[in-house]
Amino acid sequence: MLSWELGTQGTFSLKNVSLKLQETGPSMLNAKIPWPKKGIPKANLFLWKTLNKATPFANNLQKLGFSLPSICMFCAQERESDFHCLMLCPKASSIWNNLGQLLHLPTISNSSFQHNLIMWWLSTSPSDHLFQVKRIIPSIITWELWKTYNRVKLNQETFKPEKTLEVIKHTLNAWSLANKGTILPPSLHRKPLTSFKLIRWIPPNPYQLKLNVDGSASTRGCGGGAVLRDHQGKFLHGITFPLPKTSPLCTKTLAMMQALSVYPFPNMIVETDSMELLSKLRHSPTSNALSFIMDKIHHLNLRITHTLREANGAADLLAKHGAQSTHCIFFDSFSSLPKSISAVIALDKLVPFIKVQ
Repeated sequence: MLSWELGTQGTFSLKNVSLKLQETGPSMLNAKIPWPKKGIPKANLFLWKTLNKATPFANNLQKLGFSLPSICMFCAQERESDFHCLMLCPKASSIWNNLGQLLHLPTISNSSFQHNLIMWWLSTSPSDHLFQVKRIIPSIITWELWKTYNRVKLNQETFKPEKTLEVIKHTLNAWSLANKGTILPPSLHRKPLTSFKLIRWIPPNPYQLKLNVDGSASTRGCGGGAVLRDHQGKFLHGITFPLPKTSPLCTKTLAMMQALSVYPFPNMIVETDSMELLSKLRHSPTSNALSFIMDKIHHLNLRITHTLREANGAADLLAKHGAQSTHCIFFDSFSSLPKSISAVIALDKLVPFIKVQ
C-alpha cells in the first residue's frame, strides 16, 4: 500500500509520490562525478542515457512491456542488453581493454556498466596530463560502439574491431584539435584513413606538341579520340571517330593508329593510359595496326608515354563520344568542343586531379 504523506511544507506534491514510487537503494556514485566539460555533447548524452537505462536495448524495452526476441548482434551468443552489447561482449570489451591498456586504465570486469565506468574515472586525477582524455574516452567508446551496433543490426555490416578502434582514434584526434591541440600519446595517433595522389596533365617541352589518345570499348559500341595541345596546354585540334567492335586493347591500338594518320607531326609526344599497348610496342609487331604505329614512331621520331586515366580525361571523353557517332568529327577550335570536353581541357591547365587511393 502506498500512502501519500504531507511534504515538508505541509502540502501534497507529485514529487513526494515520485520519490515513494522509486526503488530505494544506494546512490549512484557516477551521478556525483562531474561530467567532462570538454566532452563531445552527443557522446555525453548517449552515455547519460545508457546510465539511466534509456537506450533501446532489449533489457530496457522489456521493462516497458515490449518483450522482443533479441540477441547480441556482435557475438550472436548472449541476449541483447546495454551492458553486454556496449561493454561485456567479447568484441566490445576488446575495444575497451585495448584503449584502456594504452591509457593504463583498469580491465573491464563483469560487475556492471556503472562500476567499470567509475573505475575508469577514478583511475585518473587532475595532475595527470591525460586527465581530460581519460575523462571523455568512455563516452566516445560507448557512442562509437552504439553507432557500430546499429550498422551491424540495420545494414548487415560486419563488425571489425580494428576499424572501430581507428574511428575512435580519429574522433580523439579531431577532439584534440578542437581543444587547442591537447597532446595525445603516439599510441592514440590515428592511421591515415585515406591517401591522396595528385594527378595532372604534364605539358610537353617548349615548342613541342603532345597528342593524347584513347579508345573506348563497350557493348554499345567502340570509338576513338585524340586531342592535340602545345606546351602551354592550349588546345590546337581534336578528333573523335567510331571504330569496329573489338577488344579494349585492339580499340586503343586502332585509336592510336587513326590518330597518328591524322596528326603526322615530327618530334611529338603521344600519350596513352594503356600500359598493355605500350608493352606491345616494345616488342615485334603482331598486327598491321601495331606495325603502322611503330613505323610512325621511327620515321617521325615520336615519344610514346604513359599517363593515368585521370590525366587522359579529354581523350577518354572524345573516345566515348566517338563510340556513339556514325562518322569522324573534327574540332578545329576550342569553342567547337562539347562543353564537357572543353571543361576538362581547361581544368588540365589549372588544377591537378585528386585521386583517393
